[in-house]
Amino acid sequence: MNILALAGSIRSAASNSALVRTAIIASPSEMNILPYRGLIELPHFYSERDGRRLDHVVNFRAHLKASQGLLICNSDYSLDTYGMLKNALNWLLMTGELVGMPVGLLQDSQVGHLKCESLNEMLACMGTVIVPEACVTVNLLDFHHKNTIYSQLLAAQTFQHLLAEFAKVVAARNTNDQS
Repeated sequence: MNILALAGSIRSAASNSALVRTAIIASPSEMNILPYRGLIELPHFYSERDGRRLDHVVNFRAHLKASQGLLICNSDYSLDTYGMLKNALNWLLMTGELVGMPVGLLQDSQVGHLKCESLNEMLACMGTVIVPEACVTVNLLDFHHKNTIYSQLLAAQTFQHLLAEFAKVVAARNTNDQS
């Protein structure tokens, strides 16, 4: 199964990009996590523009249509969604690609307990199925202050369980869609 991964930041050194890389390593064998690297190429969303005529928007939607699930990695940065991620989701608001799509959320936090409620609300409005078993907030302060190797192993174990549960939900949805 193909899972499209969106990292809120385009910086390769960003913590949410690291979460995507950890998820790729920890994913079960039946899951192929594909990081989408075209966020920076998407034009600014403007509702009067026809996204069907914009190559980068068409490409983004094609990646999404070829996926059975979506994994979003976001930070608690100012308790909002990163601008490029929000812009990408805005291009999908009225098009229906996300209706019924299982979504997992990996959020990194500087303080360890804050979640980006605006992202959850936006995804709910778009008709996604947020999979609670595939949602986790990683406390970056704990991650950086403890033994790095131990923290990475713990994160990988957490992600293995989380992604295995996500795979079950995605597989069940695909079985239901085919019957």
